[in-house]
Amino acid sequence: MATTRARTAPKAKIVVGTEIEPLKKYILLDDLDKKGGGGTQAQGFGFHNSAKAAMEIMGMPRVIGNGSRMSCYNAEAAARFFGRENFNKTGIVDLHYNHPWFSGDTMTITGRVSDIRPEGDGQRVTVDLRIENPEGTRCGLGIASAVVPNGWVK
Repeated sequence: MATTRARTAPKAKIVVGTEIEPLKKYILLDDLDKKGGGGTQAQGFGFHNSAKAAMEIMGMPRVIGNGSRMSCYNAEAAARFFGRENFNKTGIVDLHYNHPWFSGDTMTITGRVSDIRPEGDGQRVTVDLRIENPEGTRCGLGIASAVVPNGWVK
């Protein structure tokens, strides 16, 4: 499993409008099988790990990805942008999902800085996040923020 890169400082100063590096994640049923959740979990399957359950319970054509996994991917994208240490100490992620994503999809997380304001010994930078499936359909929206050193912002 890949780890989040440590970041000492951005290549360019962060300003409102700065875009984060897109993060792409390919989702496989095999990965989802390990996490489970959804549907009739007590019976050993659910719509997050069984195509049959996804069709019977939700009427979905494939296994549905779970929100906790996508939350982790968004946190990874945020930690890469803000720096792991900054994000781990002061990071916040707030997400809302509005469209299912499925096993076999490559999900793309993008974001743009929407706000910078002083906080403590640094600047709290807020990024608007967008999660899209391979067809470009928005599957989720949210924000991520963290306090970064004053020298990182313009």
